[in-house]
Amino acid sequence: MESKLPILTFILAITFSIFSASSPLQAADQAPIITPKGVLSVRKGTTEECKKLVDYSKCEVLDLAGKALLADSIVSIDIVFPDEKNPQIIFAVKSTGGNACCRFFYLIDLTDSGRVLVNAIPTLVDRSEGVVKSFSKGITYQAYGEGEGPLGESIWSVYRYVFGSGKIETLRSLPKYSYLPMEEKKYPRDLLDDPVKREPLVKLLGEAEFKSFRNNLQTAPPLEKLSTGLYAGEGCLAHSCGSSQGAFVIDVVNRRAWAIRFDPNNKRKFYGTLSAKDDVIQQFFEKWFGRENLSWQKFGIIPPAKLVSPSISGRVEVPMVQEGGVLKVPLTLNDVIQLAFVVDSGAADVVIPDDVIQMMLKTGTLEITDFGKQRYYRLADGSIVQSKTFHIKSIKIGNRIIENVAASSTGVEGSLLLGQSFLSRLQRWSINNSNRTLELE
Repeated sequence: MESKLPILTFILAITFSIFSASSPLQAADQAPIITPKGVLSVRKGTTEECKKLVDYSKCEVLDLAGKALLADSIVSIDIVFPDEKNPQIIFAVKSTGGNACCRFFYLIDLTDSGRVLVNAIPTLVDRSEGVVKSFSKGITYQAYGEGEGPLGESIWSVYRYVFGSGKIETLRSLPKYSYLPMEEKKYPRDLLDDPVKREPLVKLLGEAEFKSFRNNLQTAPPLEKLSTGLYAGEGCLAHSCGSSQGAFVIDVVNRRAWAIRFDPNNKRKFYGTLSAKDDVIQQFFEKWFGRENLSWQKFGIIPPAKLVSPSISGRVEVPMVQEGGVLKVPLTLNDVIQLAFVVDSGAADVVIPDDVIQMMLKTGTLEITDFGKQRYYRLADGSIVQSKTFHIKSIKIGNRIIENVAASSTGVEGSLLLGQSFLSRLQRWSINNSNRTLELE
């Protein structure tokens, strides 16, 4: 992909400059303009005129030498080319009013061709980006076109109008890419429209899913820089921000990406792989969860644990305590409560009795949102029991912390068990019976 971009840029540069440039494009105000065909102005229509032209009692009229060219709730002269002293082409707009509907664009030909009004041109010249140029028989102009690119990009088109033809031709249409340096990219679309910088996310999602994901981020706050080369964005579908939203992180240096989305079709999915070293990225998604009233558990995801804090490594020995003839290891749950667990490699999850769960709920150590679906377990005697499942935000063992650990409940008669949902997250562990310690790496 990267090797083709310089060629594409060169082609665009040649294509957009093959016609001779005229005077700079000028945006007009609503003052009357003296033209070879008479005075052009915007005025209020009379009641009778408005009823006849647009079936409204009030309207505005674009008037040329006493004749109404256009009429609607709002009419404006947008651009005069090449300038007001020598007006040849006028771009005008009419609108029914309101926030969403409807705007129509027109071209007014004031040359000696005889043609005056060209109805419903494809799009309006963008004042900030559009370029109008002249050639011997007419003009070309650049503007946003209709439709979208293969990955949801806006379309940038070059149009041609031959004086007197009454017809707008589309010369070419290409995706509108963003080539701004990263420090100048402001919104998610600036990154998602960059064919080089977005590539890790395209590979992660696939082209079809990327396009759908991108289109769901229509309403978006500015990009967030998490660290060097690490940029995050979020957004939602316009008018559906309560039900269609998503977020992403792209590492433009190491060419990695992560994304998460939620939409009304009950599509909840996290894309990418987080490791214990990706805590900055994990924190970004967790903040997003908080703003959207979501959680890892609602996506059916167990995020990675921070196995070892950056300053701690190597072997650790955790003293065990003996209770009722059984060795137990003391743990701190959610930085709040300390409990002693039996190490049980045969248990699938960390297991906590119902009465302890109730105590944790009362103290705020657990929250209702930590609980998930009911699950069924087969006991050693072959019987099957139903159990509540939940996640413990953090379990501290010695000087190490494991986060988001799957757990399940058991009856009041049950024991606190440290099962595989915790033990499997350690690189290595063993019990040293001689000095009564749990050794882990």
